[in-house]
Amino acid sequence: MRCPKCKNSDLECEKVVLKDIALDQCSTCKGMWFENAELSAFLGGQPSKKITVPSYATKIPNSKCSSCNDFLYEFCYPGTLVLIDGCKQCDGVWLDDKEWNSINHARDERNKITCPKCQTRQKLSDHCRHCGIVISKYQSNVEQQDSIKDSEVVAKDISDITVSQASTSRSYADNIPGIKGWALRANDKIIKWLSNDLF
Repeated sequence: MRCPKCKNSDLECEKVVLKDIALDQCSTCKGMWFENAELSAFLGGQPSKKITVPSYATKIPNSKCSSCNDFLYEFCYPGTLVLIDGCKQCDGVWLDDKEWNSINHARDERNKITCPKCQTRQKLSDHCRHCGIVISKYQSNVEQQDSIKDSEVVAKDISDITVSQASTSRSYADNIPGIKGWALRANDKIIKWLSNDLF
């Protein structure tokens, strides 16, 4: 079998030391060819699971499959942004040198979370292993405090508008007494303020 990247190099069956699996590897570029479900087994997934080339994959014009000589297609390894090459005909997959490291890292990162309080990156959990907070409760408290602050800011802005504009302009509601008059005057000030701001 020929290397789809180097073109002139043959793939040799070599044992990958870190994984103790025999794979077809290019001695020049160190890329690896995986047949059927070898990639899933190599990455620690289900040994029977094949990586199939999705319909939206991009055809690579100058790259041919090592097994069946059909065109290879480029697509992201499922659940990651790591681009790999695969054959639609025989389901073979080509990984450039150390690309499997990138896939492993991306899969590992998917199962991690950053604590919203202490910013410690850790395995997915309901509590922080560093500062001990319950993450969902902490987040709901922060969101609740943020919404209270937002409503206070809006209320302050409205009162600032009514106070600052009350002395400079007169309203038709100036002669209406009580809370109803105050509400009408405040409403009038807000409408004038908005129309000045918007137009």
